Amino acid sequence: METPSELSLGQRTKCLVDACQVVCVPDCCGIGAYYFSPLYTAAYLSRYTGTVSKDDVQTISDELDALVAEASSLSPNSDGLVCSISGMNQYFTADSIREFVDDIKRSMSLAPKVVEFADRLVNEESEQAAS
Repeated sequence: METPSELSLGQRTKCLVDACQVVCVPDCCGIGAYYFSPLYTAAYLSRYTGTVSKDDVQTISDELDALVAEASSLSPNSDGLVCSISGMNQYFTADSIREFVDDIKRSMSLAPKVVEFADRLVNEESEQAAS
């Protein structure tokens, strides 16, 4: 098999992806080692400030768009694979790289709601304890 090109994630995206590695290790499970849940995404994006910064989301989104653009410029090998991502132990087709990016973007779009819900739960608990 002709090995597809290996691409690298942008710095912020790599940190987010690493934070979502909660199921296994990539050497064993490839993409299955990651769970791109809004919960883990929110935890990563809000870990220093308690909020999800629109600038952080935009930076990661821009990096993901650049990844898709780079992958789209590559020709698939005989198996239809266009690339792998450094450290993830996973080959991607043109469609699967877009699905990967869409999953992360969906989680990022829901992350502010997760943080808001968690804050509401804490406030309700505090109010009940004060009563």
